[in-house]
Amino acid sequence: MLPAAGARGRLAQICQDAAVPGVQGRFWVRAGGWSIVDEGDRGVRLDSAAGNGPTLVMGPPVAPEAGRNRLRLALAPGVGSDPSAEVGRLLDAGASSVDTAMDAPGWRLLADPEGNEFLVREPGAMSSAGRVLASRRR
Repeated sequence: MLPAAGARGRLAQICQDAAVPGVQGRFWVRAGGWSIVDEGDRGVRLDSAAGNGPTLVMGPPVAPEAGRNRLRLALAPGVGSDPSAEVGRLLDAGASSVDTAMDAPGWRLLADPEGNEFLVREPGAMSSAGRVLASRRR
């Protein structure tokens, strides 16, 4: 049995391959409100501003990528914020729109500068996440 969760919960770290970790890290600082807490030759580590939740670690790929990413981050704009404005802010930060035909109500599918897909959701849109992800697996 796992020990009790700490302040970060049981999910302590999310690791992502990045051909250029510093550039990728700076995008996610702008996109998700993280701070760079460590950066070196082998990658970059980000932490949430509140110091809770998992850290995000990006480093050089250990093997060539074979197919789509199997993990996608989903970002939730702040309560009362305009989801369309949030998508615009992410596009300005370096994201790209993937395929709006795959968007489900309340969700928008984007990609970071290295092509890793992520979702932006409107408040209350959690129930449709499975449809967005399932449609991308075909």
